[in-house]
Amino acid sequence: MLDSGALVAFERGDRQVAALVEAVRRRKDRVITSSGCVAQGWRDGSRQAHLARLLAGMARTPLASR
Repeated sequence: MLDSGALVAFERGDRQVAALVEAVRRRKDRVITSSGCVAQGWRDGSRQAHLARLLAGMARTPLASR
């Protein structure tokens, strides 16, 4: 599960996060995040092509309610 910091790092071209995502996908595991993390990491869709592509292939879990 990627947190908002990982999403921002991926968008900025962080190689460690990109390698982690690639390793998880090679194992055929799902890369997931929460809708709250997406809300924190999403700034301007017209300028976040890398993040948009990552999110298109990810499962997102809703925020838990109590």
